[in-house]
Amino acid sequence: MSEFLKTVRSLGVSLNVYKVGDKWEWTSLLGGEKRLLLNKLPESFERFLPPSRVETTRNLWTVSIIIIIIIIIIIITLFMCQL
Repeated sequence: MSEFLKTVRSLGVSLNVYKVGDKWEWTSLLGGEKRLLLNKLPESFERFLPPSRVETTRNLWTVSIIIIIIIIIIIITLFMCQL
């Protein structure tokens, strides 16, 4: 966890994770921080993931972003059809 947080912070994102009782909590990310992580974090996977997981995680990350974009386009299209 500490390597992940160091990596995120090195990208200029202020993320804090802390434990409250039995639950883990974290600070919210602002819009610009979310975009920064989406774009820059895959370049740093080597810092905190085992080497055998880096490429697979990068591929899943890319596919996930594409799916999110498609869902956003569908939602916008449905919204526009209702106007």
